[in-house]
Amino acid sequence: KKEIETKIKIDDIDAIRNKIISLNGIFANKEKECDEHFDFSDSRLEKEHKVLRIRNKKIITFKQGNEKSNGKKIADEAEFMITDYDAFTLFIFNLGMRPSYYKEKIRETFKLQDCSVTIDILPFGTYLEIEGDEQNINTVAQQLGFETSTFIDLSYPKLHKQYCLDNNLVYTKDIRFNDKK
Repeated sequence: KKEIETKIKIDDIDAIRNKIISLNGIFANKEKECDEHFDFSDSRLEKEHKVLRIRNKKIITFKQGNEKSNGKKIADEAEFMITDYDAFTLFIFNLGMRPSYYKEKIRETFKLQDCSVTIDILPFGTYLEIEGDEQNINTVAQQLGFETSTFIDLSYPKLHKQYCLDNNLVYTKDIRFNDKK
């Protein structure tokens, strides 16, 4: 499927949550997500704008593409469930892949006007992510009080790297809530 999404930096989680609910947003769930990215030692997937991710040791996502449009990131995405994390990671290790990035976040998910709207709390900031078709993303963002000029078309790993550069921190490809940096 084609994934179209944007991110918006937010400061007041309660205000955004209340606005989503006031617009008849439907709460789906809240959970801690742990994302493990895998790549070859030559970073070939990253260079080819591809991502292989395991979320919470059970959801495999493969994304490819680096298209950007009006503050939105567009990629082809395939997802499937696994029942045996150890067997799957052994399989990709035998293909020559190794862990390349690890990220934790708290994600609160809502459905609003054919979009998935999430509040993502990461150790380096809080973001609103809106996923859907381009027009619905624009409509939902506007209803939530955001202009397209606030849209961010970067991935969380790239936002994390930028955060480290902006704050004179050592960039590591491992971000966890217990990390004091």
